This record gives sequence, C-alpha cells and structure tokens, in this order.
Amino acid sequence: MAALLLYFMPFPLLSDYPVPPPNAKCPLFSIVTVVRNNAVQLEQTIQSLLGQTCQDFEYIIIDGESTDDFLEVVKRYPDPRITWISEADRGIYDAMNKGIARSTGKIVGTLNAGDFYLPRTLELVATAYQKSKQTELAIAGDLQMMTKSGWLHLDRSAPGRSKLYFSVHQPGLFVTKTIYEQYGLFDTSYLIAGDYDFILRIYSSITIIFLGETVTQTSPAGVSGDYYAATLEAHRARLANNYSPTLSRVATGGKIVRIFFHLLLEKLQIWQIWEKIRHQLYVRKSASLIISSSSSSTKSP
Repeated sequence: MAALLLYFMPFPLLSDYPVPPPNAKCPLFSIVTVVRNNAVQLEQTIQSLLGQTCQDFEYIIIDGESTDDFLEVVKRYPDPRITWISEADRGIYDAMNKGIARSTGKIVGTLNAGDFYLPRTLELVATAYQKSKQTELAIAGDLQMMTKSGWLHLDRSAPGRSKLYFSVHQPGLFVTKTIYEQYGLFDTSYLIAGDYDFILRIYSSITIIFLGETVTQTSPAGVSGDYYAATLEAHRARLANNYSPTLSRVATGGKIVRIFFHLLLEKLQIWQIWEKIRHQLYVRKSASLIISSSSSSTKSP
C-alpha cells in the first residue's frame, strides 16, 4: 500500500534546491567533456561547472565535428577557463585522451555531455584530496542516475568483496594527473568499456577514496546503454587485466541473465513501476537529508 501511495505522490526535483555561493579554495581541477551533436545537453553540463562552490578548474571540451549548434553554445560562455577543439576523432576514448593530454590540473575528471556535477562536487573532492595528503590517488563518488523514463535512483561507488565486484563509476571518478602519466590513458580499442579497463588497470595499485556522497547526475545511458556489448567488452577487459577467466565468465553469465530479466520486466511494464517507486523513495530521502543538514547548520553557533 505504501508503495502504491508513493507511486502517485508528486515529488520535488533535486535541481530546484538553491546553489550555494562559491566559498572553497581548491587544487586546480581539469574537467574533460567529449561531445558530438549534443549541444542542448552540453549547455547543462557547462552550467554545472560554472555553478560549483569550488571555482578552481579548467574545462576542456573535445567535440567530434558536430553538425548541430555546438559552436553557438560554447561561444555563449567566453570564460577563459573553458577551452574547446572540434575535430575528427577515433571514438569516445580517443577524444577523452585528447582532453587529458591537454590538461594542466592536479585532479582530472571526465564528465559526459548531458551529465552534470552537483554544486559542491569539486569542493567535496578537493577536501578529500587535501585530507589524504597523497599526491597519487583516485576519488570516487556516487551517481544520481536518470532512467529513460525520467526517474532518478542512486548508484553507489564502493569497494567490493573481490576485485570482480567493486563499484566505481566513471562520471563520479576523479584521478590525479600523475596516475594517467604512470598507468597510461584509455585504451582506444574499446568502444564502451575503456573506462572499466582503466579502472581495472589501476584498482589494485593505487589508493581509491570512496566519498559516500552523490557528486554527479547522469542522463539516460548513451553508448554504454548497449548492455550486451558492454557486458562482453567488460569480460574482455577483465581478461586483459589478468583476472581469472573462469570467474570472469561467471560474472559475465550472471550479468546477461540479469539483463534478460530486466528486459522482460520492462516489456511487461513492471520495471517502469519499480523505477518510479525507487525514484520517489530516493528523492524523499535526499530531501529529508537536505532539510536535516540545513537545520543543523542553522543551530550551529
């Protein structure tokens, strides 16, 4: 009964909450966005950077020769911290590598066009970096994921019980530039799982700080939304990084079974109902946390 009530109740949008004023001194961030023919969503991504409480960043946009309003959008933001190029590339990871190669900051983040950082994202990452007192590490945050139906749910980043089952998401991952210099950039032979391959490459060798905070809202899945292709490429990445072939096949088989049931429930319209219920629960929990945080700060001397 409670689930049915939640299904029909209205909900607030997290984007309606006020953006706090800039107040944090941070190390220099380099944020890289790759885009092709997605000018409308790119503008939202740009605005999320300009609205950060930490303003110490450079923003590098790599465009793959878009034929939409890309130039019109980027020219609306003549901020010296924003640079861009528009040229042919050999795929998403080639474009990301171009951006990382141009970066000069201490900490690098890759943010897809259409995704956006929450207002305190860079500040939270900077605080974790400064507290760690390390010069070589990665910092992983949680995602608010938007489904194709427009519902939000939380996808956490967390260490797993084994190297096969950790959870780190590229849109919420920040890596010191020195790690790219030591371990290399993205492997451009991947179409979908190049970021997963990179995370596997570094996972056992570096410190990863899990923030336990939501840092990024993602738009409905793009290329990686091809679940079967992504699953097969992930298997290939595990083998390339010397993971057990048997365990990897078990993980791949389990993933394919989950995808099958997901698509079946979607066809029966059951998955969409579950997404909306999960959205309602998540947004109400987030709103209560914001109100609680606001009350605590008001009572503080």
